[in-house]
Amino acid sequence: MKPGFFIVPPPVIYFITLEISIPTALAMQKCLTFICIFLFFHPSFAQDNKKKDVGPSPKTPLILTKKQKRKIKVKPDSLWVRDYDDLLSLDIPFASTSLTVDLTDKITNKVMNYRPHSDMTVGLEAGFQVFGFGYAVSSGLSTLSNKTYGKTDYNDYSFSFTTHRLVLDVFFEDFKGFYLYNYTSFPKTSPADTSKIFPQRSDMHAVSAGLSFYYIQNFKHFSYKAPFSNSEEQLKSAGTFMWGGYISTFNLNADSGLVYGKYKRSLTGYSNINMSNTINIGVSPGYMYTFVFKHHFYASIALNPGLSWMYYQSLAHGPKDTIPGSKDSTYKVMSTANLGFKITSRISFGYNSPRLYAGCTFSGDAFYQDESISKSKVDYAIGSVRVFIGYRFNVPLLNKIWKGGDSGDRIEINSASSARL
Repeated sequence: MKPGFFIVPPPVIYFITLEISIPTALAMQKCLTFICIFLFFHPSFAQDNKKKDVGPSPKTPLILTKKQKRKIKVKPDSLWVRDYDDLLSLDIPFASTSLTVDLTDKITNKVMNYRPHSDMTVGLEAGFQVFGFGYAVSSGLSTLSNKTYGKTDYNDYSFSFTTHRLVLDVFFEDFKGFYLYNYTSFPKTSPADTSKIFPQRSDMHAVSAGLSFYYIQNFKHFSYKAPFSNSEEQLKSAGTFMWGGYISTFNLNADSGLVYGKYKRSLTGYSNINMSNTINIGVSPGYMYTFVFKHHFYASIALNPGLSWMYYQSLAHGPKDTIPGSKDSTYKVMSTANLGFKITSRISFGYNSPRLYAGCTFSGDAFYQDESISKSKVDYAIGSVRVFIGYRFNVPLLNKIWKGGDSGDRIEINSASSARL
């Protein structure tokens, strides 16, 4: 396959990704569950973990500090994984990120579904040794449709620390400006309601941030970095269990209540939220498998369900009921001992060679609250489609700094060099 197969003009990517909604991503997660179960029982999984099928492999000793138990890097089997950590990886991602915010009134069973205007984002990602950095911002290509959906300002920051055994991902996503996606499900009150312009909330602001961490069980034969941080290459098909957890927060606020105008006739004052905060701390085991084809092609799939302790707080401004003439008030909900649920899914496929790499990644995170928390709740889901192309550079200065001035060809990991980075 030619590397140019993955180079798609940004406008084409934009119009394709707009058609992929969060509900579609959630449906994909159900399919991923069955696929991961199939992969677990597939005979190739057992074969990947039998040492007798692997054969002898050369062992390259690492030069470490005296405290050898504090290794941050363990070499995988070179017959299964090829390491490009000593090269600087730079890639340009084109992506479309969507966020669904479901405000549910459990008294009337009505739901207000808010979304940001999904503009294509462009950014830069870099990786060297165990570190990865990324930044993305709205490209501004959706200006023509701002009248219909409103304008959304979006910023995305990410950081990763990934060894062969351990994975740490940190993210921060900022959305400003939403529109009411399902406004047609509410009663019409005037001829103007037939307009194709969606009700807009430019004052609505959401921030999603957090971190996840995993231990890779089959780290000798499997690379998490190959499909997601592109600093390694998986040479043979393999799978692994992942054991870990996550901490995440979702903050939503607006200048006034989200239930406004005519929509107050359909929902109670308990749902007229103008601020909510959700914090999840939980465990998230999972399974991941990478198929490797000839000439550097790959396809990866991962599924991580999560169960968490959840803290939830919201402020809703009255009236508390739909009785005419009732006085405005503030209704506050706080909970510190409830369950939260999360489903994370990822699919990645592409081309990965010693210098050039390119591909496409689909990812989704869906968070759900315990139904017993209050008379209203806020559920949310984040999904993205990302197309990228990158190149690996040999930067002697970075390797010299990483190795503490040693001019040898082999990368040496020690606490002193890490402290200087």
